[in-house]
Amino acid sequence: MPQNAKFRSWTEFGNVRFFFKPKPTQESFKKWWEESNVAPISIVNHFIDYFRYNHFSQIVWATTHKIGCGEIEYTSRGNNMRYLACNYGPAGNERGQPMYQIGTPCSQCPQGTRCYGNSKFPNLCASVDDLNELFSA
Repeated sequence: MPQNAKFRSWTEFGNVRFFFKPKPTQESFKKWWEESNVAPISIVNHFIDYFRYNHFSQIVWATTHKIGCGEIEYTSRGNNMRYLACNYGPAGNERGQPMYQIGTPCSQCPQGTRCYGNSKFPNLCASVDDLNELFSA
């Protein structure tokens, strides 16, 4: 079974992908983030699946703590193309579920994690191991 077909059968992860002509990878993430402009605030407490903001909502989904992305560049009919795919785990975008709880940043960090004010992301819960991986890469 091809990896992609096998991947789609997993319920633990989600797949966000974007197909575009060559631009910097950051441009894709910026476009996904800009979907927040069309996402109603009501989806924070009660998610409703809608294609116009599914990339944004998966990126900010609170229980997602693993992400892996890969991209490939190729030529199709004389056009240079790029395909970017990101897999998230555990998957978010669950209908009827909250995306995250609105409140003070880091006020409910899971056991074994805390805020690190001197980190690149001071308002996110992280373990020491997470920080070591982030800064050693």
